[in-house]
Amino acid sequence: MINAFSESHAVLSIDEKPDGAVMGSLRSPLRSREPGLRFGRLSPSDLSSRGLSTRPTAPTAQGLENCCRAMIAQAAEAIILTDSAGTIRLWNHGAERIFGYSAGEVLGSVFMVVVPPRLRGTFWAGFRQSIDSGRIANRGDVLRMQATRKSGGTLYVDLSFGLVRDEVDSVVGAFAIGRDCTARHLAEKAMVLELQRQTRS
Repeated sequence: MINAFSESHAVLSIDEKPDGAVMGSLRSPLRSREPGLRFGRLSPSDLSSRGLSTRPTAPTAQGLENCCRAMIAQAAEAIILTDSAGTIRLWNHGAERIFGYSAGEVLGSVFMVVVPPRLRGTFWAGFRQSIDSGRIANRGDVLRMQATRKSGGTLYVDLSFGLVRDEVDSVVGAFAIGRDCTARHLAEKAMVLELQRQTRS
């Protein structure tokens, strides 16, 4: 196994299976058994078609590690990881682009920086309940939420959430993956208003 990405307060783990396939996952600093961010299984033939070899082990793991790091860094979606106190530990390029904050500006800060002030109480209560209970309401659903850019502007983001657990099954953090849906949200809202106007006419 190779662990990397610790400079971003998360751990990227690469494992080679007995059949020569390799797996990659993004874990919390405490090596979660349920990392939430898991990258697909590549067979020896898959690796070969990509110019990667499963022998020796070190080059194979290094190659997939680099691929996984690039995927996280270049993903259009925001990928955010926090610890159980809500402190941001991972903030990828997608999050920078969507919210306007660089990783250097938010790492070590509480994630509430992107939550509108009027929603912070409700959002924080939901976060604490999930961390303390070990369960997320509407697990697996994609939720549309209002957020705030660094510039102060409002945007809408489709978000999915998950919990990160350590090797003894304790919750040690949470992650969110989101995509900017502002344009679609505003278009749908305008359509609804137009339909209401036509109905009243």
